[in-house]
Amino acid sequence: MTSFNTLNRVPSSANRWLMKDVLRDEMKFDGVLISDYGAIKEMVNHNIARDEKEAGRLSIRAGVDIEMMSLCYSRGLKELLEEGAISMDMIDTCAWRVLQLKNELGLFENPYKDASAEDEQKYLLCEEHRALAEEAAIESFVLLKNDNALPLDKKSGEKVAFIGPYVDTHEVFGSWSFPQKVEECVTIRQGVAKVAPTVNAAFAEGSYLFDRAHKMKNGVFYDYDREKEALMISEAVKLATESDKVVLCLGEHAQQTGEAASRANIELSKGQMDLLRAVAKVNPNIVTVVFTGRPILLEEVSRLSKAVLVTWFPGTESGNAIAKVLFGDKEPQGRLPMSFPYVVGQEPAYYNRFYSGRPNNGTLDQSYVMGYIDQIDKMLYPFGGGMGYTAFSYGEVKLSDTKLPVNGAITATVSVTNTGTREGFEIVQMYLADLYGSVVRPVKSLRGIQKIMLAPGETKDVTFEVKEEMLRFHNIDMEYVSEPGTCKVMIGHDSEVKDGAFFELV
Repeated sequence: MTSFNTLNRVPSSANRWLMKDVLRDEMKFDGVLISDYGAIKEMVNHNIARDEKEAGRLSIRAGVDIEMMSLCYSRGLKELLEEGAISMDMIDTCAWRVLQLKNELGLFENPYKDASAEDEQKYLLCEEHRALAEEAAIESFVLLKNDNALPLDKKSGEKVAFIGPYVDTHEVFGSWSFPQKVEECVTIRQGVAKVAPTVNAAFAEGSYLFDRAHKMKNGVFYDYDREKEALMISEAVKLATESDKVVLCLGEHAQQTGEAASRANIELSKGQMDLLRAVAKVNPNIVTVVFTGRPILLEEVSRLSKAVLVTWFPGTESGNAIAKVLFGDKEPQGRLPMSFPYVVGQEPAYYNRFYSGRPNNGTLDQSYVMGYIDQIDKMLYPFGGGMGYTAFSYGEVKLSDTKLPVNGAITATVSVTNTGTREGFEIVQMYLADLYGSVVRPVKSLRGIQKIMLAPGETKDVTFEVKEEMLRFHNIDMEYVSEPGTCKVMIGHDSEVKDGAFFELV
């Protein structure tokens, strides 16, 4: 698919060098090339094409086989051909690739081969698939903080208040989850009632998701009432005062994240933050459940909460999955696929950033170094971070050999011990660093993960294979190779692991 953006000032759908010289000739791709949604027509907005006809000419010359959504090809190619601006060979080449794909898919024999009304009724939202959806959600949840606040106790008799705009909503799916059946999604309130029916639970909306009335992407008008929200917060504070613990269910809306939803400010809405601060004043025993599709600012949320659980947008079985994790029937098993910053100015943030000529030691008492003069060079929650309901310790990394030959492999082993009181999962992560290269290299790169289960007090040796191909990169001559030199393997809990073992790539 040709993307919307430009490369070297040329939109992808017109980039003949990229699509033919690189994709077809160099990479030997012989499949179908389709434009992104309306990307060909949008070249008029790029000011690289005077009109739709010109946009079609540029794209067919670049070898774009199918135009998605817009009509530059259907309206303009015939006239372009008659004018001699394009050749019949260009059209035939694109058409042939499309026909080949249809033939390989068996669409000439059965154009509706994967469509089945019977299968739709049988499989969509069936119990087996709902169980898998719940399992997938649980394994994606990331517990970022836990000061002995989780799991909640079903038998303690404590009153638990579930407060926030995500307590009772069915809209718990991501921005690209369509067509969806909103009413089939399980709410947190429904999940708590099913998973912990005897718990003394109370529920309140607390605040709106948004700070203003507006028309949403789906055309539905979102109604916001500032006075009503103030009353909602007041009622939530009263409930929090009467409760032993509070579970705040906060976050973004699905339409605030995903494609075409960039945000200059990545904090929670003002109403939600007002709710959090007001509740924290009367009850410090807060567990915050965060719905989001991106790294958002959680520094204050974390500071005012005893536990923070990121659930992303967990989908159909959302409420059941969240309730099972909160009450300890299941353990959160996810780890962060991106770093969460202290402040928005730290974005974009990368754990695998390049070595700097002026490295930062993580403090503010430095001058003329990489980073910021008003913020430490550190993430609030790093890539790979997360925890379960127990704790783990790591031993030293041991190598099978200190020399790694080209096309060869060595092993790296570490002992992991469950130092807690509960059986649990650990996601063991291996990072490699190439300490010297003909071009600047990342400080470390994730090259392996293993998920293990350990009983309390149990120790297990975890072994990774380190292959020479894991250290290949495009060198200063743009050749994809590895280079002899000193490398380091680090195995630990997240991307902030530093201890490891050195070896030579020979």
